[in-house]
Amino acid sequence: MTEAHSILAPSAAFRWVKCPGSAKLSALFPEDEHGEAAAEGTAAHYAASYFLANGHWPMSLAAPNGVAITEEMKGNLQPYLDSVEPARHFPDGVKLEERIVATSVHPDVWGTADAYALHAPSKTVYLWDLKYGHGIVEAWENWQLVAYASALLDLVTPEWTFVLRIVQPRAFHRDGAVRTWSLTAAELRTYARDLHTAAHEAMGNNPQVVVGAYCKFCPARHACLAAQSSALEAEQQSFQAVPLVLSSAGLSLELSLLRRAQERLTARLTGLEAQALSEIRAGKVVPGWTIEHTNGREEWTKPTADVLALGALFGISLGKPPEPITPKQARDAGVSADIIAAYSQRKTGTAKLTPVSTSKARQAFGG
Repeated sequence: MTEAHSILAPSAAFRWVKCPGSAKLSALFPEDEHGEAAAEGTAAHYAASYFLANGHWPMSLAAPNGVAITEEMKGNLQPYLDSVEPARHFPDGVKLEERIVATSVHPDVWGTADAYALHAPSKTVYLWDLKYGHGIVEAWENWQLVAYASALLDLVTPEWTFVLRIVQPRAFHRDGAVRTWSLTAAELRTYARDLHTAAHEAMGNNPQVVVGAYCKFCPARHACLAAQSSALEAEQQSFQAVPLVLSSAGLSLELSLLRRAQERLTARLTGLEAQALSEIRAGKVVPGWTIEHTNGREEWTKPTADVLALGALFGISLGKPPEPITPKQARDAGVSADIIAAYSQRKTGTAKLTPVSTSKARQAFGG
């Protein structure tokens, strides 16, 4: 949910951990909470928390911010509801949309946790974060989850386990919509110490600014001298001659350099585009630039029952035909995995060139 008043917002921890200087810079340029994607995410969080608290959907057809709560949204939220639902029956229940403060990290590290629960019989803390956007968010070494979990560390003893989950129903991931990162309280304290160091540097007198791929998510990227210098350097390098035939070592180096240059240019470009859009909307003139709107997705404005009745009036079925559930859902429902294998296949995905990541290797081998 919204953490607009927190300079060290957990949702931005992935950025200020790497670039401590981004915290105070970002505070000067608050992100637009009324954008279409942000508004839709706020509505989805409202609908999900309402369902978990009351056992049914809101009677209103729209969230408090005016965004429609559609049947599609309800279906998208099902993996999150299924994951959190069992915790409602824990002895202490589940906490929903509750503000928590990681005081052991820094007093300014606070935010609204989507859902968390403490299960004393198994000495386990469960924490969920719902992501309604399309950009992939990993659970492993997720600094936002670390920030929230750090706020709960003082409630448990070292032998407890933390089960941290990212639920992202609208972004395809090979591990599914629900991704989990489990670690002991002792392991979590190690990450919390790193968070503590970054937070105190960020709130210090001269926090360091570090350019990286995360810059494209920074609301201050259009006003950051380091980002500007890095982007201009990348632009200058893009005009340098490149050999036609490269050795394996040269190919590797060139790919790395151009990937980094691309990230810096993208971060700077998107920042300037956001600034230009803001100024044009405010009535200012940005020479050579204007705003054009693409056609949005067409959708029904009447209730589902009325739409189906309309189709019946014309002798046309306006409902979607029945479709089988996915093979995974069938396995989860109890159908034998061997039988599922005989009726299904996993297609090879699109080939994608991916740099070798040290952190992914550590994750794979439990490092």
